[in-house]
Amino acid sequence: MFKYFLYIIVGWDLIKTLSAQTELKRLNQLGENQQKWFEYDAQKETETQGIIEAAKKSLEDQVKAIHDKLETKLTAIYSFLEHSQFADVDYTRSKYTHPDLFQTIGIRRFYLEMGYRQNWHDALSACRRMGGNLATIKNEAEMLALLSKAKRRHEFWVDINNMGDGVYRTTFDGKPAPYLRWGKGYKPGSQDCVSLNEDTKRMHNSQCTRTHFFICQEEPGV
Repeated sequence: MFKYFLYIIVGWDLIKTLSAQTELKRLNQLGENQQKWFEYDAQKETETQGIIEAAKKSLEDQVKAIHDKLETKLTAIYSFLEHSQFADVDYTRSKYTHPDLFQTIGIRRFYLEMGYRQNWHDALSACRRMGGNLATIKNEAEMLALLSKAKRRHEFWVDINNMGDGVYRTTFDGKPAPYLRWGKGYKPGSQDCVSLNEDTKRMHNSQCTRTHFFICQEEPGV
């Protein structure tokens, strides 16, 4: 009887040992699977990062190619505009003025462009896009008031030219300019368009293709 009881105890211990070994094997297998999963995730993450980097590099290359192409086109356009005539210049006046651009000088409102130089035709177009016009000077007091706002030795286009019949007129109504005060050595009729010179405080006439700063007036005409 004792012998059978001993067999039972030994058998039970054997069963527990086998069960423990089975559990240990299962845990080892689970650990191996987890390691494979981690390795798989790391590999996938590396592959995904590689795809992202490749896509980023491709987009950067495309953006650079587009930028280079646009820069080439803009250079060609600027070159064309610099050498073109003025038949196609848009002189359309905007229906709306931009009051924040204009300041009161004397009894009228003006805008002095002192950042970009333009030829006379483009200056006229820029003023009209603001809803105004190139400035027509009414008298000496107004001319001096405008030039007092300018920086030294600047030259400004105004709305006076003799491109028609040789008479210096305004573009707004075609009437003769209400005020002219020529600088020393400048002869009326020798050139086409008129500018104000801050240094001499007088008017100069020169080719309309030259580039100067310019003055706009808020209202269309004097």
